[in-house]
Amino acid sequence: MESQRRRRTSLFVALSVCFGVSWLSAGPLRASVVDACPFAGVATEPITRGVIVPVFEGTNLRSMELRYGANNPGTYSITVEVHHLTFDGPLVAAPQTAYVTLAPYSMYNVVPITFDFGGAPVPDGEMLAIRQTATGPGQVYFDGGMGASPTDPQPPTPPAEAYETVDTTPPLSAYQKARVGLTLVQDDLTGGGCIPSVNTLCIDNVPGDRRFEVTMDFSHGPSLKGPAFAVSTASLGVSNGGLFWFFSQRNPEMLVKVLNACSLNNRFWVFFNAGTNVGFTVRVKDTSTGQVKTYLNPDNNTAQPIQDTSAFICP
Repeated sequence: MESQRRRRTSLFVALSVCFGVSWLSAGPLRASVVDACPFAGVATEPITRGVIVPVFEGTNLRSMELRYGANNPGTYSITVEVHHLTFDGPLVAAPQTAYVTLAPYSMYNVVPITFDFGGAPVPDGEMLAIRQTATGPGQVYFDGGMGASPTDPQPPTPPAEAYETVDTTPPLSAYQKARVGLTLVQDDLTGGGCIPSVNTLCIDNVPGDRRFEVTMDFSHGPSLKGPAFAVSTASLGVSNGGLFWFFSQRNPEMLVKVLNACSLNNRFWVFFNAGTNVGFTVRVKDTSTGQVKTYLNPDNNTAQPIQDTSAFICP
């Protein structure tokens, strides 16, 4: 993936890619390719290898295309995890699993699979660590990309291209070789609505509109305080809600959702349930009107479920 200087036009931001930026259709959304490194057409790399994207030059991850083959025919389950910074870092989004039938000789006739990560936010320039696992009747291999060779030189310092690691041992395993066949796509977030980030949860009214913006701050005792971390569930098909955590991604603190009840009482409803006694402030913004609703829980107080059935006026 050759790095190119960013250039802005009135239509789009050109991001670092192998062969330039293209715009894709993604339902009601527009999407752009962030990284597109060519595939070799053969699956030679064991799925136990890791993949590092040293510099993700985008703001979110909509999808990732990888290509696979196997040494035995049959049905396989292939799961891809994308982590922030290291192989044991926080997940960018929920792991994605595909079920695919791989035929004989599929190692020489690779099967493309697109994993949908729901436009999960990624800080611009962040390193991503990709882990793949599979189950099935044989060994699964992935396409290592054009020009892949065991004699590839060590990556430059700092590395500028996606590269393969020996395995997925944290934090970043050991370098195996340069070049990996993959395509990374992000949603185009121009045109208004909520902008997702690690601390901002965007909730749809209609798919892809990101109408509602939710943020959360927590405070516990004299020193534990800060912004809560948002977990989008869009990659699971749940785009009307999401999660927040304070201290560990493995310990979600709150589930929140915004429901369209316009046909019932001409309002959007805000419901959330927090399993904590930590103090917090939740702010929900309707980006189409600018209206903000704020909800408070005092520190050392068991949080009560909120069912606000008059939060925002429709439409």
